Amino acid sequence: MDHQPIPVIAWPSRLRFFVCHFLPYYLSGIFIRWRFFSWLLAHLRIHPFRPDFFHKLRARHASDALLIRFFGRRILLLFAPADIQRVLEHSPVIYAEPGLKRKGMAFFQPDAVTISHGREWQKRRASNEQVLDTPQPLHRHADAMLTHVERLIPDEAPRFVADFERLFADIALTLVCGRVDDGDRRRLGELLAMMRTANRLFLLKPASRQAAIESWLRQRAFDAPADSLLGMLADCPSDPDLKPPRQAPHWLFALGDTLPVNLMRALLLIANDAELQGRLVEEIGDSDGDKAADIARLHLLDGCLQEAMRLWPTTPVIARRMIRADGLAGGRLPPGTQVMILNNVMHRDERFQHDANRFRPQRWREAMPRYVYNHLSAGAQGCAGAHLALFVGKAVLAGLLRRWEYTGAHPRIDTSRPIALINNPFEIRFNARSRGA
Repeated sequence: MDHQPIPVIAWPSRLRFFVCHFLPYYLSGIFIRWRFFSWLLAHLRIHPFRPDFFHKLRARHASDALLIRFFGRRILLLFAPADIQRVLEHSPVIYAEPGLKRKGMAFFQPDAVTISHGREWQKRRASNEQVLDTPQPLHRHADAMLTHVERLIPDEAPRFVADFERLFADIALTLVCGRVDDGDRRRLGELLAMMRTANRLFLLKPASRQAAIESWLRQRAFDAPADSLLGMLADCPSDPDLKPPRQAPHWLFALGDTLPVNLMRALLLIANDAELQGRLVEEIGDSDGDKAADIARLHLLDGCLQEAMRLWPTTPVIARRMIRADGLAGGRLPPGTQVMILNNVMHRDERFQHDANRFRPQRWREAMPRYVYNHLSAGAQGCAGAHLALFVGKAVLAGLLRRWEYTGAHPRIDTSRPIALINNPFEIRFNARSRGA
């Protein structure tokens, strides 16, 4: 089979890629956002992987795959859904995590499923899917989870990022560990602090906190209630390769840090659109609200959360490293090639939907282009807890909108116009009043 050469980006564009895109992405935080750099980049109007730069590059080379050679490395940028599908469906067998990402994750979560390979990956992925009910739209313990979420929603409307961080820390600890107290909150804070340290990717040494966090999770797993995620690990096959307590940090991080950012952004869009908020309140009011199946049927609310994730993906880049030679994008590439899927670019690409830069939650009830929107990843290593995260997010949003009318928010957004590329979640704040007040 003949393979076509993949266009190589010239030096000026390579330098701009590194200085204006990769470096700001690194500074903003690979694993968890740095507040200062998030503020600085937003203030300077710097958006890592700005779509227009890559659209022009793609048009200039008339190619949906571009190769960057930088300091002896090959970096392949993919813009065709078929090529993205091949990478994601063959992860981690052919396309594994990059070495630096593996090193960073091993600092705070050794033996995580996301950095596992071979039989270990198969076993750990299977146990994660069993606990998280991956194939099922509704988790088997969703009703109990909804009860916990409803109980944890505070009496005062959350308005600032710190309010949402506290709320979701308690939700994450309750759903994962089955309990929450000051000691648990302290351990979760230590985990997030380790993730911030891991952002630098270099000069990482084993930390004593890692052993303390693992010991804490092992203790919580010992007496965890059956409807908690750690309690459900007890039903997984006993296997020393699983390292069950080492799977839990990712659940805590996803529910306690990533999900609140997505929810705040969804609520920001809702609060800036009074007509949409009224329709959502009507949708929520039509359900009983105390059953998980009712939350699952909140389709417009689901669309709002998914649109926030699409417009401002918390994972702007999906990176892989080719560990076996493979034919991709019409070329034959050697092992060691770095592959980058730019969610920031693909999600705003009007080749796939003409209104890709607009907030239109109804699109999630339509047929969506596959392997274009990967805010929850896809393929073999797609987010095992995608359904669960969306359920918890919708349950919180429904609880907030049922109790309070959001009368405004900062920053102001005109949802009838294209949505700005930059959004710093640490600057979001809300105005709210009790419904009927």
